Amino acid sequence: GAMYLDSGMKAATSFVIKFLVEPIVKDGEYLVDENYKSQLLEYAQGRKLKAPIYRVVKEEGPQHDRVFTVDVLIGGKMLGIGTGKNKKNAEQNAAKSALKEIRSFNINSE
Repeated sequence: GAMYLDSGMKAATSFVIKFLVEPIVKDGEYLVDENYKSQLLEYAQGRKLKAPIYRVVKEEGPQHDRVFTVDVLIGGKMLGIGTGKNKKNAEQNAAKSALKEIRSFNINSE
């Protein structure tokens, strides 16, 4: 608020982008709409299913450049698999894969 009052909208916008938005994007964090793990958890809870379980099934590459492969299970059934440069990104990609599978199944079963 103070920056806006002292320097105007352009300076305040630049500050927010530089110090709040860019670090989140660079760190691989996901915005609310792209938090697939949360979406998958909400799906499971909404249907009174057990919480998703994420398992690292493979680690490849040199220590400084690892690629993780993670699968996700709900109720013992593997629904998705994903890869990433860290476990967090691999889990997000696995959840995204599971949601795509669930949506595909729901569309095909209607």
